[in-house]
Amino acid sequence: MSKVALLQIVHYGKSGHYNAHHDSYEISKTSLPTPCCIDGFRKSCRICRFMTILFYLNEVEEGGGTAFPVANKNTAGDDTKFIVDGGLNLQVNCNKSSLVVEPKQGKVVMWYNHKLDYNTGWVGQLDWKTWHGGCGVKRGEKWIANFWILYSDNKDKHLKH
Repeated sequence: MSKVALLQIVHYGKSGHYNAHHDSYEISKTSLPTPCCIDGFRKSCRICRFMTILFYLNEVEEGGGTAFPVANKNTAGDDTKFIVDGGLNLQVNCNKSSLVVEPKQGKVVMWYNHKLDYNTGWVGQLDWKTWHGGCGVKRGEKWIANFWILYSDNKDKHLKH
């Protein structure tokens, strides 16, 4: 069982952006949850990424930051308002984000996509504050690499390997 996803290289030209999203899926609370893809299921599985690591590979002339629109908000209602108000489009709404990490060659940004479940000591619910995306490149181009640390629903099997 691999605990890391393949490295993904992404190129953005002028006006290139990526709308706000989460890098992982919510943990199902049903009696028959959709399993994590890491557990060997390929038909009807969900993406289970515990951690995201983002590498900036070049200097961007202008724009191209990574926005976290609700990073410093205190309630989930801020998340809903952000979506309803069209905040997912970071080409237009980057400046409304509560946190924007400016791209600089060699900079690395890391975040956890889930909270810790203190009852189980394992991966908990999706952290809604990790909405993020790429702001529009105004001048030049942007190169990044993404790397994800994966998790399994089966804590004991995951830790054994």
